Amino acid sequence: MKKTFFIAIISVLFSANVFAGNYNKLTFDTYVFLKMHEKTGIANLKKSNDYFLQSKNGIEYTKLYIKVNENYSKSQVENLGCKELVKTKSVALLSAPINQIEQLSALDFVELIEIAKQPKPFLDKALPSSNVDKVHQGIDLQRSYFGEGVIVGIVDWGFDFTHPMFSDENGNSRVKRAWLTGDNTGLYHPENFDYGTLYTNSDYIKDSLKCSSIAAGGHGTHVLGIATGTKIECKKKTYILVLQINQILQ
Repeated sequence: MKKTFFIAIISVLFSANVFAGNYNKLTFDTYVFLKMHEKTGIANLKKSNDYFLQSKNGIEYTKLYIKVNENYSKSQVENLGCKELVKTKSVALLSAPINQIEQLSALDFVELIEIAKQPKPFLDKALPSSNVDKVHQGIDLQRSYFGEGVIVGIVDWGFDFTHPMFSDENGNSRVKRAWLTGDNTGLYHPENFDYGTLYTNSDYIKDSLKCSSIAAGGHGTHVLGIATGTKIECKKKTYILVLQINQILQ
């Protein structure tokens, strides 16, 4: 048993050394992706549905987030067959040939490479992890609680009040009030305030208001959905760049 343990330690140290020596600009997930691709090819990777993968004219592509410095050169990236999809000050999202990832990491302005992964919902795990499911079951309580009759107020921006998770089973809006502080087109302000417009018509809020949800990144929609959203079936995939960018900047 001691011999087996010793061999395992040597193996781990050797792998770490290779990772640091030859792939020092790759995150561990990116390194694992390349090793899996080397061993199994793109066909088996597609089965996992974890990555963005595409084959075109015999070339296999994936999507990468790269952290770059001020010397970033779009032309040098394109010379490797990459396509710039999104670029911020320090992060670029690329469609890149898999066989060019190591060459991409050799560019001086590239500081870190993160393989892009398909986003997957995990909020279903929030209930048991925060013990909310026990509240629903009434464990150690006088009765179970599901939030009926509770009014929740959220102070944020980027709300899409037209989202179906804010409607009941009959399609009626559950949003009773919406105070748009930057909207001075209406005449009705909340008591003791002289700015913004307070909307109190649920149908109008549901059918007409989409308050800066694009400009603000939809953060208010996300927070309000966690607090009060009803379960709905997602019919299309939404890819949120900021989630992966946050990972690469940590």
